[in-house]
Amino acid sequence: MIDVLKERKKKGNKVLFRPNDEIFSQLNLLLEKASHRAVVLWALDLAEEDVKVLSQKYPCDNRAKNAFNAAELWSRGQIKMREAQRAILDCHAAAKEISSASDIALYHAVGQACSTVHTAGHAMGFPVYDLTAAVVENFENCLEIAIQKTQRYIEKLHYVLNNPQLQNREWACFLNG
Repeated sequence: MIDVLKERKKKGNKVLFRPNDEIFSQLNLLLEKASHRAVVLWALDLAEEDVKVLSQKYPCDNRAKNAFNAAELWSRGQIKMREAQRAILDCHAAAKEISSASDIALYHAVGQACSTVHTAGHAMGFPVYDLTAAVVENFENCLEIAIQKTQRYIEKLHYVLNNPQLQNREWACFLNG
């Protein structure tokens, strides 16, 4: 794993992880079995933490927060896809305006998490970018960080899956199926 990450970094890859990397095998299996609703709850819960980090670092930039809020409203059927999509694309655009590699990855992580409302297929985008952000900040401890954070993603998903009452909330019609 470390050799792969070193090679990706050496090549100048901005994203150091791939959805099919071995470290994500257990998470991928869980996500495949999870309902779309569970995936949305999981992704938005994780994204909220990154939104707080970005809001502290960039207090004048609300794009990550706006994307998160729009995704939350969209998941409840309170706004339409196009409105949420615009906010999510704006969040991704924020990444093009900064130079910090870890913060760029965090903006993309939030955007991917918010996009899970559209399709659960976006779910792995969150850990790919979130983990990249963490590893870029501390590459010398990359394996330890990757293992800890991946375990945290798995634990959060288990929590959502083992607590079905979390899904007892208002949902958009397209998430009722």
